[in-house]
Amino acid sequence: MRYSLRTPSPSPERSQRKHGFRVALDESSDEEDFTAISSGSEIESGLSASDVEASPAAKRRRSPRKRSGIVAARSPVASPSKPTPTAEELWKQRELEEALAAIRLRTQHQDPYEEWEKNVRKESFKAARQTYATKQNELEERRTRIAAKDLEARRAAHDAQTREVQQILAAARTHQDRRREQLAANLRAREQDLWKRVDEAIALDTKKVETKLAAERQVREEEERKQKQEETRRRLEAEKKMAEEQKKRDEAEKKKKEEAEKKRLEDEEVKKEKEEAERVEAEKKAKLAKLSAEKDVRQQLGQTIAHDDWVSARRFLQRLKTEVMPVVKNKNGDSAQLKSIWGNHRRQINPKIGQLTNDAEQITKVTLQLVQIVKPLGNAHHEIVYYGLLSSLAKAILVQAETEVGTASDQATAMPIAQVTFNLLEQLDGFHEVLWARIVGRTGGWVVPLMVGQTDWDGRKWNNLDERKKAMGMRKRNEDDWETSDEYNARMTGIMRVYFTILAIRPPRQPLPGPMWQTPMIWKWLARLLGSDGGGQAMLRRSVAVDILASGIQVFGMEAKAIWGHQFVKILALIYEGATTGFEGGEGPMGGNTPEAGAARSRLRFEIEQVMSS
Repeated sequence: MRYSLRTPSPSPERSQRKHGFRVALDESSDEEDFTAISSGSEIESGLSASDVEASPAAKRRRSPRKRSGIVAARSPVASPSKPTPTAEELWKQRELEEALAAIRLRTQHQDPYEEWEKNVRKESFKAARQTYATKQNELEERRTRIAAKDLEARRAAHDAQTREVQQILAAARTHQDRRREQLAANLRAREQDLWKRVDEAIALDTKKVETKLAAERQVREEEERKQKQEETRRRLEAEKKMAEEQKKRDEAEKKKKEEAEKKRLEDEEVKKEKEEAERVEAEKKAKLAKLSAEKDVRQQLGQTIAHDDWVSARRFLQRLKTEVMPVVKNKNGDSAQLKSIWGNHRRQINPKIGQLTNDAEQITKVTLQLVQIVKPLGNAHHEIVYYGLLSSLAKAILVQAETEVGTASDQATAMPIAQVTFNLLEQLDGFHEVLWARIVGRTGGWVVPLMVGQTDWDGRKWNNLDERKKAMGMRKRNEDDWETSDEYNARMTGIMRVYFTILAIRPPRQPLPGPMWQTPMIWKWLARLLGSDGGGQAMLRRSVAVDILASGIQVFGMEAKAIWGHQFVKILALIYEGATTGFEGGEGPMGGNTPEAGAARSRLRFEIEQVMSS
């Protein structure tokens, strides 16, 4: 606010009125208030002086009457040293004091609205400053972010430009390298082409010279060649003639030696076989003479000797080969229908045998299928066809035993085929005779056991040595060569393992038909092989006998020990002695002195020890 001191108006109307000071109050800014207060202070200090004089106009308005009255009134009490103030001066003094009092009152007054307005201004100013500071900070942060973003963009642009420049430089270098390589290649090509033309020119000249020299040399060589060829021809003819003559002499001498050696070997083999056959025949005659006294007793008990079993099997096999198989094979041309029936059913047998596994359900299934093939329900085959199918079935079983069981080291491989054979022997009439004839023909005399002598079952002598070997179970690889001893031993062992497994199976209802398929045949077979009726030393000297014994004891050793007890232990002790030191009166240990026999004896002793330790 601004405060001002106004002087009395000089107009006449206002001169009659009471004079005094009037203060005018104007609203303004804080600076105007400060100016008014300062002016008031100056006025107060100026008006408080005692020597303030009235203005010339005031002096002119004073009346002489009043001035004289006042002077007269104050004159008696006035101090002679200090003049008495006039009424006008006193009035001015009073107005001045009132003005000063009003100013003091005005300056000390506090208006609530003004205070509120002042506080609002102060708070608004403070809030404005805070808002300003916040905005400034936000603006600074935004400016910083924008600057950082711009810097990052410039850096990215700089990196991109740098990479682009590097790529351009790399492309330029690559282009420069390719250009340099191309120029070098062109230079090399030009150089090679130049040297090529030079070489061609040289070669052309050289070729001309060489052609000329070659023509001359060819003429000369042709003459020399013809001369040498003629000389060589004459020399070769002479050498060939001499070589042919020498070859004829060598071949004649070699053939003569081979024939002599072959004849010697044949003679030795024939002599050996003859001696062995004579010894076997002598042993057989002695055995027959010894057993002839017991013949009646054996017949009464239903017991047969080894020779009788072999003869009956060979006789039945001969009947199959002469009476049954020619008919089903239509060899006479009058049994085509029977051949067709037999062939259709025969082809179904081998796959069934090949499907066997060591599983009870599979064994039962294959057995039923084979029985249905050989003996169908409600539509029985002709008797010839029936026995032909039995013969084919027996052959399939024996071939399976040779190929699968003979080459296997696990005795469990014989169980499936043995169990199926056991079931078929129970259900098929006459199969025991057919299978016995087939197994005797396949193994010779080992299944009986019996050493084949010089004559067949009917007393006829063998036509040659090959016929006797075939009767002993041997097979030929081809027209000239027989199978090796290892192959023969493996086949015999496989068939005999299946046979021993059949003997070891306990029949669930009744014994199988035919004594050769019953469990007591185990004891009979061992007694025949080790005793006088059957094998004897002639069979025990062969290595296959040791293999068959080891296989048999592995199959039926535990069962036989449980059945015959101490008697079977005695037989095992006798066999163990024969496999170790040989039998009394024999020619060394059983099986001979070959390496195969030694290995077989070791297996035999091991199997005996296993049975004895159980």
